[in-house]
Formats: sequence, C-alpha cells, structure tokens
Amino acid sequence: MKERIENLLAQPYLSASESGFLKSLLDFFKSYNRLTEKQEQALKKVEERYDEGTLSRAEVWRQSFTDEQRQIAVICAKYYNAIGEYYRELAVRILSEPEYVPSEKQYRSMCENKYAKKVIENTFAEPKYPVGSFVVLRAGASYHTRMELEESPALVIATDVEPVTSAAKGSKKYSILPVRSSKVHIVEERYLKRCRKQ
Repeated sequence: MKERIENLLAQPYLSASESGFLKSLLDFFKSYNRLTEKQEQALKKVEERYDEGTLSRAEVWRQSFTDEQRQIAVICAKYYNAIGEYYRELAVRILSEPEYVPSEKQYRSMCENKYAKKVIENTFAEPKYPVGSFVVLRAGASYHTRMELEESPALVIATDVEPVTSAAKGSKKYSILPVRSSKVHIVEERYLKRCRKQ
C-alpha cells in the first residue's frame, strides 16, 4: 500500500489537491498500517487516472503543447486568478511556473468554456479606439471615474494595458488621459465612446 501511494506521488502530472490527498493517505498508513475501505476506494480512483495508457496520452499532450496554447492558458489564468472563483489553484500554478503544462482535461475545461472564449476574443480583438483618438465616458463607468472625468474628453494613450478580467463584450482595457488633467485612468472599452466634439 505504501509503495502504491509513493508511486503515485512520483507522478509529474499530479495536481496540488491530489498530492495533498495522497500525502494524507501516506501519513494515515504510517500511523495505522492500513487504510479505511473508503480511503482504498479513493486511492484506486487516483490510480486509474494515472494508469500506463493515461500517462502515455498525457505525455503526448505535454510534448505537443504549443506556444499559442500556453499564451491562451496564461490569458485564462490571469482572468480566473482575478475573479478568484474557479480554477484558482490551476491559474496560480500556470502563472507561477512558466514551464508547467496543464493536463488536456484541465486546459479544455479552463480555456474552452464559454466565459474563457469571450475573454480570449476580447484580448485578441482590435481596439475600437486607437491610440491618439479622443473618447468620452458612457454611463456605465464606475462612479469614481465618472466623478473625476465628468463630461471631459480624454485622449487614448494606450490599449491592452492590463489583462482582460471580464467575460463581457468590450472588456479590453485602455489608459486614457482626460483633457486638463495629469491623471491617467484605466477604463474598459465598453464604458467608452468616441468624442464627437471638435
């Protein structure tokens, strides 16, 4: 039993939660020289996820993981790390370990759901308002930003200044500099509109 657990702990594809679970099983076994029936069943399920065929497919996936897939994984990881609700553990690992390759299941789950697809689309979309254009705020902008800018036109000084952290359409982030101000504001595209005044 001890050898089975240790063999699993040596697998390179373990998630942090799986590793923690297996370490707890190992500690329990060292203390009582046995596992409970439920613990044995849980151990067997982990073993099934890391049988020879599964590991072979995982290695093929890891070796064929592209730079584009890594870029998308990082975009999604930044999104989920910011909202802090789902995939947090996976997101932190992708952002903190540049060489880490998520499993195929993890990648598809985190990067191919409907919210992630919108985040990716927003990230790669052409900016609606190019650098050098003048914009004004829409009504949906934050209260604090609206109070500071009021009706003042602002100059777009940069686009894509921060990662997209919303799946809503038009979530690309801009740096804008209001006329008669030296304070730069970061505003999402959906809260901007083209300034019609000369």
